[in-house]
Amino acid sequence: VLGDDITQDEAFAHANDVLKNAVGGIAEIINVPGHVNVDFEDVRTVMGEPGKAMMGTALADGPDRARIAAEQAVACPLLEGIDLSGAKGVLVLITAAKGSLKLSESKLAMNTIRAYASPDAHVIYGTAYDDELGDNIRVTVVATGLSRQGMRRTAPPLQVLQSTLRTGTDNVPFNVPTINNVVGGPGATSVGMGSAQPDYNGMAVPSVWRTNRTQAAAKVDALSSGGMDDFEIPAFLRKQAD
Repeated sequence: VLGDDITQDEAFAHANDVLKNAVGGIAEIINVPGHVNVDFEDVRTVMGEPGKAMMGTALADGPDRARIAAEQAVACPLLEGIDLSGAKGVLVLITAAKGSLKLSESKLAMNTIRAYASPDAHVIYGTAYDDELGDNIRVTVVATGLSRQGMRRTAPPLQVLQSTLRTGTDNVPFNVPTINNVVGGPGATSVGMGSAQPDYNGMAVPSVWRTNRTQAAAKVDALSSGGMDDFEIPAFLRKQAD
């Protein structure tokens, strides 16, 4: 922000000045009664807006002091790249010696700040008197809901992962019958082109009867030798063993 040729001491001093002015501006908003008063409730209202926040204060004198102070107040030296155009909440306090602040200067300062802020920003305006300022005018700005230029995050594109329902027949070859090999038709050939046909003749026999009786009898004997009574042995095992 200050360039590469500045010394380290000067850079630290400049940062201290910015922080001192920011703390002083907040203290003035909260503690000093104003002609158009702003207080802690106004600060809390503005700070309730989500996003980044910044605060700036500037002094200026001369015939164009209101515009110059407003422009310098919104140009925070420590927030390079911050775009005030995204501000959703703005609090402005204009301070000058009593009797020196013109209505046109208040309008000019506010119009300058509104030109930087978002069109739908919630702007709170206040004025205060400080005779020690003499011919100077001080503009203090608190802005929240800021965005960074060129670095506004956008939501990543939604990626839809397509998944296929898997069944027990995945990767099992299936031959589609054609006109020449319709099952059961005249001159039909077997589906699978020469593959062995499964034998369904035994499907009429209950599974209990088709199970090897020797294996079932061995299981029943093992359970009986373990101390189980006949009524404790599962009925399907006893039927298979019979």
